[in-house]
Amino acid sequence: MASRGKAVAGASGVTVAASSGPRYRHYSGLCERFRISDEYEIIDAKEGESFLVNKPGCLLLSVDHLEAGFRLPLLEVAKALLNCWGVSPIQMTPNTWRYICIFGVICKIKEIRGSADVFRAHFKLSASRAAGEDIYYAKHRTDRMHIGLSNKYSNNKGWMDRLLFVRHWGGAEWGFPTVIRSARKDSFPKLIQDEARASDRLLRAGVRNGEGYVTEFLLVKYGLSKPWTVAEL
Repeated sequence: MASRGKAVAGASGVTVAASSGPRYRHYSGLCERFRISDEYEIIDAKEGESFLVNKPGCLLLSVDHLEAGFRLPLLEVAKALLNCWGVSPIQMTPNTWRYICIFGVICKIKEIRGSADVFRAHFKLSASRAAGEDIYYAKHRTDRMHIGLSNKYSNNKGWMDRLLFVRHWGGAEWGFPTVIRSARKDSFPKLIQDEARASDRLLRAGVRNGEGYVTEFLLVKYGLSKPWTVAEL
């Protein structure tokens, strides 16, 4: 939805427009910066709308999720995690998306098939008491793969204030939950054969300043973001 009014500088290099009348959080440049293709439409969220708002056919996100590596179309491992846990993307903290994306990059580097169950063998979904009901984060399991983030990402304050909606122009199904609901219990997965071997190879994998693995260059290089076009190259 178009917004009128004076444009003011927002965080993360996107522009936030202040408007008269109904106020909308309006961000320009998201499609270009986060490589969102033309098959998706960005719809502004009204100021004051919470993550509980549901627009039929739309996916609710935070700009912070995009900064954390969330890309469309969504990775198959991320889809599988959402379906296993029974939650929508907005219910997971931005750092959880960082863990998923860093996990994906590390598996590509080590030539490991990183499935949703392999991820769940190293991280457990937990409820975030600080963020409120039905918000979740991925917690490291003891003596498993560990991903460290710099102090800048030690908390996720303010991410609920930068909401937006995404609609698929073709009206296709998302393939994962988009409605807020309580997560299913996350038990330790049963790994066999290839998945067990893949998990074992990650047991002592330690990543420091993991946010360095979610640069656009690495996301594209390892297939987590849309490939560069000839014109872009």
